[in-house]
Amino acid sequence: MASMALLSGKQLLSQYRDSSNLAARGRLHARYGTVNWFTWVAERLGLESGMSVLDIGCGAGWFWTRAATRLPDNLKLMLIDRSAGMVAEAYGRISSHGRFEAVDALIADATALPFADSSFDAVLAMHVLYHVPDPMDAVREMARVLRPDGMAIVTTNGRRNLGALFELGARAFGGPSADPAAAVVGIDAAIALMGGCFERVDLTRFNDVYVISDPNDVFAYLTSMPPGIDAGMESRNALRRLIEQAFEANAGTLNVRREGGILIAKAGSRLD
Repeated sequence: MASMALLSGKQLLSQYRDSSNLAARGRLHARYGTVNWFTWVAERLGLESGMSVLDIGCGAGWFWTRAATRLPDNLKLMLIDRSAGMVAEAYGRISSHGRFEAVDALIADATALPFADSSFDAVLAMHVLYHVPDPMDAVREMARVLRPDGMAIVTTNGRRNLGALFELGARAFGGPSADPAAAVVGIDAAIALMGGCFERVDLTRFNDVYVISDPNDVFAYLTSMPPGIDAGMESRNALRRLIEQAFEANAGTLNVRREGGILIAKAGSRLD
């Protein structure tokens, strides 16, 4: 399969050297979401006390601390990411939280997991597959390291996710006018990928509407990722003008749709 990654390897490591760019986007979700994404996911994972869990592309580890009260006791977490900065930050944050029985972390590649077959009760790839050059290889690796009764869990975005934001970005920077992550591995593509390894894949959709009241939050979001993060002053000023016009046209706010989903497959339905 040809490379499908949202960013090149160099861009990916630059974008996620630490959590600063991710935090700029996270602030928008935290401030305007009417449904907390982290707790919504935690309530649907079906994890049980004592399970061993592999988190592929752990990022800054926010999920495990922000959803801790909705998760069972005594989980054993293994965190992996390609970014050394993210691995260090996630490990420090989660290991000091005190909620989990064990926390380990490694710098590792999703398509070549450094674990034996049947090592984990659950394997998560949360908003990760669109960053992998060959996501099918990553899903095969998820299936390989799952125990016979384990769960493979993937989260991703829908094609209409944050459409109003990306339309503004496209007008200013010439980038995609829809969520680029969803264009690479959105919900439909993720179902197809997981269907290549598992007989049954269950999807639960997530929807929310953000009523954004601060234009600066839109600007910060769109300039925290390519192409906005590399844009010059002229393009950035153009974006500010477009954002101001959009807010003026909507009586001082901007309504944005959030669309995502969680896919869960059981190892017992694995296609061998």
